[in-house]
Amino acid sequence: MNNLIYFECKQFVQYFENHAPGISDINIRVQMFVLEKIWSALPLDARCGKVRHFFGLRPNSTAKKNISFLVEKIRNVIMDHQNQGLILKSKITRNCIINFSQLLTDALRCVEQDCQDLTFQNLFLNGRHQEIKSITPLGQETHNQGKIPLLITFKNNVKIVYKPRSLASENIICGLDGIFSKLGFGSYQILDKGTYGYAAFISNTGNVLEETEVDEYTEKLFVIDKLARRIFLSDLHSTNIIVHNKTPYIIDTEVVMTPKKKFRKDGPQLLDDFPLAGYKSNTYIPDNSCKNIIFIKKSASVSFCSLKIRTKKKLNEENSLAIIHSNIQQKKSQKTSKQQAVVKQNKKIIDKAIEQLKNHRHRIVLLATDLLMNIITKPVKKGHKIFLDELSSQSLKDVGFQWTLSSTKANIFYGLYKQDILNNDVPIFYHNPKTSKVFYHKLCIGHF
Repeated sequence: MNNLIYFECKQFVQYFENHAPGISDINIRVQMFVLEKIWSALPLDARCGKVRHFFGLRPNSTAKKNISFLVEKIRNVIMDHQNQGLILKSKITRNCIINFSQLLTDALRCVEQDCQDLTFQNLFLNGRHQEIKSITPLGQETHNQGKIPLLITFKNNVKIVYKPRSLASENIICGLDGIFSKLGFGSYQILDKGTYGYAAFISNTGNVLEETEVDEYTEKLFVIDKLARRIFLSDLHSTNIIVHNKTPYIIDTEVVMTPKKKFRKDGPQLLDDFPLAGYKSNTYIPDNSCKNIIFIKKSASVSFCSLKIRTKKKLNEENSLAIIHSNIQQKKSQKTSKQQAVVKQNKKIIDKAIEQLKNHRHRIVLLATDLLMNIITKPVKKGHKIFLDELSSQSLKDVGFQWTLSSTKANIFYGLYKQDILNNDVPIFYHNPKTSKVFYHKLCIGHF
């Protein structure tokens, strides 16, 4: 079956490359191809009407995001690899379809099985079994053979996030019995199942804050930043923070227990892209449209959805922007009494969490995502050389990373790298805090 799909993908890629510059409905053509071929890619035991519905293969299906996800991914594969061979692009296209088919099939099987369990029902479904309404992808980047978080919506409109990886670190930090909960910060339901897990879906609530609440909100961020520095929690960029009911929630904590020397360089990143702000039409408007967006009411309540102007360039009152930004920068450099008190008063809780985190391996950001995405679109041998050069670079040595891959394992490394290319996956790395070893997939490539 895979060979047949490959042959059909090859014909399609060839057609795309011959006609793409001259046709305006290329997305429709890609969509038609995906709709036709994804059904062939489904495992035999999953060929049922329910799976077909979740894939968006019925005319009245609402699961259009699944098809849109694949359409965009396949289109990008063909365009990003346009100077490379037809065989490579055809294989990547085939793998994208097969991997996504397998991901949704696995997720459906896991959720249907787990939602029969009382623990799952009590945690997420108010103690009752519910039928699944839809399954859709969250994001665009995939790892480890096409894996990506999925949004599961039940028929009672409860939403949870299925993650095809361990959620042990999230549970220790953000779970209902986690460190954030014990310290009075945003926590939520998390269920770790080892190789996969679930988390409650946290939505931005269109937060409109009174001016007097600005300091309270920013203080929460500064305290979380302080806590992140104690557990070496990094990668807290704006898309990993959701503001719900005026409280910041961390939704991704897999980059934790980062080695000290590297963490000193990276930091938590929580405040690096703090939304700059200014007054506009009676409302305080962040500089970037992100998930941790907040609006601070100046004199009149303004609808969250109606606000369109969110960029610094379009703000008229630049003085307000400068004053507010200055205050934020000043606070960032201060160690407030509240921050110090949180760490001091909760030392035992924090130390216990650190000991728990040491028992798990965690993701580590050795190389920037943009760099890795660029590498996987290069011709295989050229990209491989760049990859090796970056991993053995002086900049990584400066933060304590020692590249120790032996020549006998070089072929294994090359095979794993090529696997990521063929699956259009962004390479990721893992760190074991007990041994300080660093892994690419399951291959040890060095240590801190």
